[in-house]
Amino acid sequence: MPMLKLIKRVKDPVPTKTPVIPDDIIAKMNQMSEPERATAWMRCAYRANPEGEVTQISLWRSYEGEFSKFITSDSLKLLPAVDFIKNVQHAFPLSSAMVINLPNSTRKFIIKGIEPRSKYVDIEKGKVEALSPSSGSTETDFHPELKQSIQEPVKLFQYNFNDYLTLNEVNTSTSILINQLINYPKGKELFEGQRERFVDVLMKVPNLLPHIHDVINTLDY
Repeated sequence: MPMLKLIKRVKDPVPTKTPVIPDDIIAKMNQMSEPERATAWMRCAYRANPEGEVTQISLWRSYEGEFSKFITSDSLKLLPAVDFIKNVQHAFPLSSAMVINLPNSTRKFIIKGIEPRSKYVDIEKGKVEALSPSSGSTETDFHPELKQSIQEPVKLFQYNFNDYLTLNEVNTSTSILINQLINYPKGKELFEGQRERFVDVLMKVPNLLPHIHDVINTLDY
């Protein structure tokens, strides 16, 4: 009796970076208002996977890296980081923002349920796949009405205003202090109810935002 040779199947590794999206697709996205543009981009560059996850800051920075070069004073502005993260669940209905407590007493802020694509897809295919029952969901999870949903444009702050400002030691020291304070109940109390005001002020100095992005996500409005 001949011996059967079993071939071990190895799952392809998850990409660490988003795929390069062609200029013509990016041009179409730039004709959209936010948050519709962010939604379309996420679906082209990421895919639904119940076991997948990405950090919130890496997702934001990928979006920022893709579109910051198109910022203009008239119309094309970036969706603020907090609003961008909130919008992920619209792009991928079964995704969720989560906080993971690590052994070293730090926390990791992730989006569970998505991962970078190995190859981009066009806008329409990205939308269909994101809302399809086969994208890791079940038939009861599927919401077909989302296929006809239209995201209303939002009024965006001029993100690149003051983006020429460089951070000094006071800025970075303050962000470190805030990150430490927020880990303690008494420290967190200092910022209770101030999230919206906090974000409005921080958006005027965009270069500071990555340093305290995780802090903002722990605060309530």
